[in-house]
Amino acid sequence: MRGKLRLWGVVLIIVFISSCKKEASQHIYDIPEGNIVLTASKIHRVSQYLVLEITDIEDTRCPIGVVCCSPGEVHIFISVIEQDGIRDYSLEYSKMRGQSTDTISNHKIEIIEVTPLRYENDTLISLNDYRVVVDVEYLLD
Repeated sequence: MRGKLRLWGVVLIIVFISSCKKEASQHIYDIPEGNIVLTASKIHRVSQYLVLEITDIEDTRCPIGVVCCSPGEVHIFISVIEQDGIRDYSLEYSKMRGQSTDTISNHKIEIIEVTPLRYENDTLISLNDYRVVVDVEYLLD
């Protein structure tokens, strides 16, 4: 009888350990209604007069699990296709300063969230893996 109890105890421990996740799950951000998710893999028409394309991202945020003297920031480089041509812009996002806002071609563009965040031992994140959640509002003249 004791042998069977030990066997069941070992089996339960193995099942418990194997069901645990090694890594913490990525932060899943609920996208508020009306916001747009930009990715580097496609061009995004955000209004009748404005088209955005992410061309590069420089992410200097402190990885999760690391103690840093500065929280870092994200620079998002975008090409904007407007009625009168293509222009390049750089938008900056920092969690410490909160949402980042800029005005481009009569549109207020507010960066709400940039994901994913790196973990301590992760490799660099591919440009195609980033998601930039923005709120775009047309400003009347």
